[in-house]
Amino acid sequence: MCRNELSIDYLGNVYDCDFNQMENIPAQTNKIEKITVAKLLEANSLDIIEQVQTANYCYGCTAGCGSSCSGSLI
Repeated sequence: MCRNELSIDYLGNVYDCDFNQMENIPAQTNKIEKITVAKLLEANSLDIIEQVQTANYCYGCTAGCGSSCSGSLI
C-alpha cells in the first residue's frame, strides 16, 4: 500500500499505510509535521511525503504477506 496508495482517517490525517493508520503513525513532512489532506491540497503535490514511515510489521510486506504491496517497500 505504501508504494502507491494513501490511507486517510475521518479527520483528514494522511497515513502512508493502513497499518500505520491503525498504529497512529501519520505521514510526515521533512520537518516532522503531520500531513493532512489540507496540507496536500495546499502543496498541490504528494512530494511533501519524502519518506514512508516504517515499523516492525513492515517485514510482513517485504516478505510478500502484506495487505497490498506484493512484497516490496520500494
